Amino acid sequence: MPMTYSLDSADLETIKKGIEKFPVTAFSMNPSIAARDLKGSDKTFFESIKEIRETIGEETDFYVQVVGQTVEEMVEDAQTIRKNVTGNLYIKIPACANGFKAIQILKSQGFKIACTAVMDVNQALLAATVGADIIAVYVSRINKNGGDAIKVLEDIVKAYRQLNCKTAVSAASIKDPLTVEKVALVGVECVAVSYELLELCATHPLTPITLEGFKKDWESTYGKGKKLSNL
Repeated sequence: MPMTYSLDSADLETIKKGIEKFPVTAFSMNPSIAARDLKGSDKTFFESIKEIRETIGEETDFYVQVVGQTVEEMVEDAQTIRKNVTGNLYIKIPACANGFKAIQILKSQGFKIACTAVMDVNQALLAATVGADIIAVYVSRINKNGGDAIKVLEDIVKAYRQLNCKTAVSAASIKDPLTVEKVALVGVECVAVSYELLELCATHPLTPITLEGFKKDWESTYGKGKKLSNL
């Protein structure tokens, strides 16, 4: 099964461009992304979220994160999100003691859950145990704090396979195309990326040079501006 791409953005125009140009099948945001992209908007948070849902469609995976910190606040936030957001919705809950308890409660209420900000194998195991549908491992944040995110992902994928866990693994907080390749080789099911990173993944410095060579060779024989459609 191909790896899926989730676009990290709360900016409607960026989301529209992502849909138009790339095979994006999910959309996600966290409080920092929402604060950055929606700052200065004349719409409320949920008005903006509803616009995004209308744009991406009801069936598309949409990941929206709670901001509460206690168990009760997280559960209340999740219920508020579900009241305001229709369609195929995943509630993002952080990997922490309160988060794991909130996940248990929300799963019993029928929510789809993404356990986010996972930093190590123990958090991944706990997330699977309480029923998270998918986890998001923060790659660059692990590396910036002296860890080896690729090794963490390898161990999580290995443990999940050995234990026959049904929880999917997503790599998030990725800053460069090479890391996208590395997490894919580990076996993650999904990557959460920015629009800018998608653009970098879609090409290579040698690609434009190669295409220009094709064009030059073709036109040397068939004439400048000639295409198959106008030969």
